[in-house]
Amino acid sequence: MGFLDVIGKESTAMVGALAAFLFVGAAYFIITLDRQRANSPSKDDTQVGLKLVLYGLMLAGISLAVAGVTGFLAFVFSGAKAAACRSAQRSRRSSSASAWSPSS
Repeated sequence: MGFLDVIGKESTAMVGALAAFLFVGAAYFIITLDRQRANSPSKDDTQVGLKLVLYGLMLAGISLAVAGVTGFLAFVFSGAKAAACRSAQRSRRSSSASAWSPSS
């Protein structure tokens, strides 16, 4: 399975990761422009880069969690997979029960 196969199947997670990278990059650019002003409130903030990266990681994590919950709920509420598993188990039980005979 290649990298492009994963992108096609998990597009929600990839969009979230891309949004996080774009957010961090755009925010760094804006902060760089803002720090050049004389009365900039972010001029003395030495941890702004760390904060931006942490916000980006939170954004990516939230998008991954949303993708996981969506997939889980789709599995739970689909019913088709669970019904197929139950019918396969019933057919196995009935075939094994008919082959079994009590010995006297």
